[in-house]
Amino acid sequence: MLAPQVTARHADRRYARPSMTSGLSSRAQRVASALAGALAPVTEQSPETPDSVAFTPRLDGFIARLPWPERYGVRAFFALVNMAPILTFFGARTFLGMTGPDQARFMARCAESRLLPLRVLAKFSLFLCMPAFYADPGIRERIGDRTQGLIPATSRTFPVEVGEQVVAGGEEVLEVDVVIVGSGAGGAPLAKELAERGLRVVVLEAGGYRPAHTFPALAFDALSELYRDAGVTVTVGAPPVIVPVGKLVGGTTVINSGTCFRIPEFVHAKWVANYGMPDAISAESLAPIYERVEELISVRPVPQEILGANNDIARIGATAKGWSHGYLPRNEKGCAGSNRCAFGCPTDGKQAMHLTYLPAAVEAGARVISGAKVTKITWDGDRATGVVAKVNGGKTLRVKAFSTVVAAGTFYTPMLLRKNGVRHRNLGRRLTLHPALKASALFPGQDFYALPAVPQSYYVDEFQQRGVMMEGAHLPPDMGCVALPGKGPEHQALMERSREISTFGFLVSDEPAGRVHRGIDGRPFVRYDITPGDHQKMLFGLKRLCELFAAAGAEEVYLPTWKLPILPGDADFEAEIDKADIKPADLELAAFHPLGTCGFGPDAETFPLDTDLKVRGREGLFVADGSIFPSSLAVNPQLSIMAMATRLAWHLDETVL
Repeated sequence: MLAPQVTARHADRRYARPSMTSGLSSRAQRVASALAGALAPVTEQSPETPDSVAFTPRLDGFIARLPWPERYGVRAFFALVNMAPILTFFGARTFLGMTGPDQARFMARCAESRLLPLRVLAKFSLFLCMPAFYADPGIRERIGDRTQGLIPATSRTFPVEVGEQVVAGGEEVLEVDVVIVGSGAGGAPLAKELAERGLRVVVLEAGGYRPAHTFPALAFDALSELYRDAGVTVTVGAPPVIVPVGKLVGGTTVINSGTCFRIPEFVHAKWVANYGMPDAISAESLAPIYERVEELISVRPVPQEILGANNDIARIGATAKGWSHGYLPRNEKGCAGSNRCAFGCPTDGKQAMHLTYLPAAVEAGARVISGAKVTKITWDGDRATGVVAKVNGGKTLRVKAFSTVVAAGTFYTPMLLRKNGVRHRNLGRRLTLHPALKASALFPGQDFYALPAVPQSYYVDEFQQRGVMMEGAHLPPDMGCVALPGKGPEHQALMERSREISTFGFLVSDEPAGRVHRGIDGRPFVRYDITPGDHQKMLFGLKRLCELFAAAGAEEVYLPTWKLPILPGDADFEAEIDKADIKPADLELAAFHPLGTCGFGPDAETFPLDTDLKVRGREGLFVADGSIFPSSLAVNPQLSIMAMATRLAWHLDETVL
């Protein structure tokens, strides 16, 4: 049974939404509203206007929650849009000075332009405006979406302390055995394992605590409330890549798809061949740890009854092609198939860290403190002695510890280490992301919004060792709208049939070529370019994905590139994609698994960490998050992060403390 469709009860202060000021000026609001009208024009089937669906206040609220650099950047973008018709010689009027039909024609011209800046303007306009437009409950109900409003009246909770309440005066000092920075897939298992061994453990989390009954009713709102920087962490490169990560108690495990794969044996073999990795990191050595983690978080293949019609298309297509495929293993217990995994499970079915490891850690005596941003590692010579964190109100929390573990994530961990004097030539480098592409296809008469369904419940691993792993990628309309091609009426027509449009995707095992720098306001500046080898994997994956849809009976296929947005289901996909000459900058990418910026390995010149996850050249300082891996994993990493954190806990208990 699905979660009851009721409004969440008023939450206490720990769960309150952030206060907001206006995100946009009145002129920017008018530009945004005009853009939405041009991108989703009124038709007989779609009579809604931006004003009739409260588009402007919804978008303004989202922009208000952005970090200040992005907020001002969005304001500048809307100013640029307003002047763009004059700057591009489309006419002598600003965008606001044009008629509605002229605005629509201008945006269509930008979307089809061979000039990258104009295409970016059109795509970014769609990315900014359409989710806020299609988040309207009335539109979603008319389209056929059933995922909105799934908020339980109650949910499971556990004791989480709030940083500003822990610090009684201007400063508070805690003394523990182990301090852990971060509460996600690395920090949470470590806390439980150590606390159950009788050690004094404190976990510091910069984000807040959000049990299920406080999750937003709309996926659109979940971006700004549950994701770091409102889900707009973006790499700089060709092309830019969106990398959504969580910022809350439980980390990204609260808002991911729940997929749990072990590191494939062929990846372990590459580690041995390329880096001389010891037997202690082999698949055989890690197997008992994996088994322990899988039992604790209830990993099992998705039951067929909640597979969902969207993922069943992949099963049908892969079977017809004779490709290797199967039901995804996920950490779930009692999943109701509400299709909301990436926006906060409304039924507590997905066994994320805030429902499993962290409550067990607290029960064993650990403390979890939210709203505590660690800014400093303290030292006695080369030995880490703890951390300093800032809490709301400018108060200071100092934690003295025998061992310090940084589990702040692949972007923030290397920045924190570098800021505090740790030096290694590859610290912050060798970043991999698992860049992902998705495509969609039209299957007339189907209803892919029907529930129960899991958004990511099936995989095709036929081409995994060639660097392409296919997995489900179904989204509600307010998020899925940005992936569909077309301009104005064409895009609107596809949205009207979105319940008949299946979506599937693939991730690429990429080369360790990215890097993380400290950017504005202490946030990560991520430089990442697609290498020629990874580009070829993407084109290969697109061809195979199109073939998968065609084998399942697709009428049309929609590709994530302006050069080839639509192909008929009986097209020669190999020839068409080759003929289109698709460059990396022509693709629309996302990524969900940042890894590698503090890699472990036996070679001290290559890796900042040794194989026990200790920071080289330092004592008492360890890392336990996605940054530790020496290369791409070819699969979703959360299970392996948990396993490596468990291994570290056993090592600390036996040899350090």
